[in-house]
Amino acid sequence: MPVVAQLGGIKINLYYNEDHGPPHVHVWCDDDHWTWIAIETLELLGDAIPAKCYRAVREWMEPRRDQLMESWHQARQGQRVRRIP
Repeated sequence: MPVVAQLGGIKINLYYNEDHGPPHVHVWCDDDHWTWIAIETLELLGDAIPAKCYRAVREWMEPRRDQLMESWHQARQGQRVRRIP
């Protein structure tokens, strides 16, 4: 799972395995909590994480949804995924 961004102690990884739900990212908050979030809807798909972390990730993801989906499709085709600022 390539790391596409790091927001302080929050790590965002792109997960693109076709057998694992809709396009989404995996999120680790300070290495203590993790979950996954749907790219298209920003819906929390896994366990709850601290509200502050979820809010920060949603704010980062919202304007980058197109980039995240493009990266997800590239990864599915075996192409290299780059970090998203």
